[in-house]
Amino acid sequence: MICPHFGVCGGCSRQDVPYDSQVADKEDAVKRALMGLEVAHWHRPFSSLDTFFYRNKMEYSFGDKNDIVLVHRPKADRGTPIVYEGENAVHLGLHPKGRFAIVTPTPECLLLSEASQKILAEVGRWATERRISVYLRKNGEGDLRHLVIREGKTTGERLVNLVGKSTTPHLPELAERLRVLGVPITTFLFSAYDGLSDVAGSDKRHVYWGEGSIRERLGRVTFTVTPASFMQTNTRAAERMVDLLRSWSDEDGASLSRKTLIDLYCGSGAIGLNLASAFDEVIGIEINPDALRDAWRTAKENGIPNARFIEGRAEEAAAQLPVGDRAASTTVVVDPPRAGLHAKLVKTLLEWSAPRLYYVSCNPESLGRDLRLFVEKYRIEDVQPIDFFPHTDHIETAVRLKLK
Repeated sequence: MICPHFGVCGGCSRQDVPYDSQVADKEDAVKRALMGLEVAHWHRPFSSLDTFFYRNKMEYSFGDKNDIVLVHRPKADRGTPIVYEGENAVHLGLHPKGRFAIVTPTPECLLLSEASQKILAEVGRWATERRISVYLRKNGEGDLRHLVIREGKTTGERLVNLVGKSTTPHLPELAERLRVLGVPITTFLFSAYDGLSDVAGSDKRHVYWGEGSIRERLGRVTFTVTPASFMQTNTRAAERMVDLLRSWSDEDGASLSRKTLIDLYCGSGAIGLNLASAFDEVIGIEINPDALRDAWRTAKENGIPNARFIEGRAEEAAAQLPVGDRAASTTVVVDPPRAGLHAKLVKTLLEWSAPRLYYVSCNPESLGRDLRLFVEKYRIEDVQPIDFFPHTDHIETAVRLKLK
């Protein structure tokens, strides 16, 4: 299966490469980044359990005839264009790679679900029929900005969030059209955003039905997912990752008395809350206040009383933690952004010298750089690549380090 939009939109880059070869190339990328480092146990990558329709969230942008009209199908039917006709034909899609000023229509996108394709089509028809204007990035005019769809891959629940200016008309009609579409939609809401930046943000939300949120179960924890929630976008791959980290923590912590887990860059708590039963105390640190609110709520709703969360930059908040004598019974997990660990945080972690350090990385290059800073004190026990994003070059890697 190859998406008819492959080669034009910016969503995927390697659908024309057999999936096994994609995984092998990603494994090679991790090995190159860690070249020269001594690793006790290299593990073959975990492939994604789903290679299409694996994402639990997609953010589509609106475009019209002034944006892009003809899109060729380079794989399915080369030379046959998709034609969007009419004075104000509105479409939904993604930005071609490196071209954020235009939107490529992607009505048959294979990343989220087949049900989502029907939602895209209906929203596009509504906007075209009602001649609703599309937001223009060059001058800030127009109403429609984004359509965000989130799906609970383990629960079957679905959230549809339309983002546009507060002046967007005919919203009750769209709500009713989606209600009777025949596609299960748990909640539909409109997020008004009148700012200038081209983001799926919100100044005010109006929920047309449902609770404005859905549920998604990841590992042992059920999360309440709102439009602003942060979650790994491949639920089944993320479950394999937290299962792996939990198995490591069970093995490593069996002989400890009072045990503490420090979860740095914790997001909404997916890792720390899934590992909480193996520890007496979980401390999560995260700079995003929306993610922290989700983490606190999830801990409460799942009956996890031993977790607490601190808002702040990881390198600054970690330096203020009174680890001290507790370091010998502390496990640290870090899941930084692509840039990797801040130098100040590396210094703090080396000072702590916690006996167990788990590093989850989305960037082999920054992972290799950071691991070279730890090997004087730590040995690299396990390296486990995990493919979260089929048909792209991206690869997650989980690394277990132990104090020498």
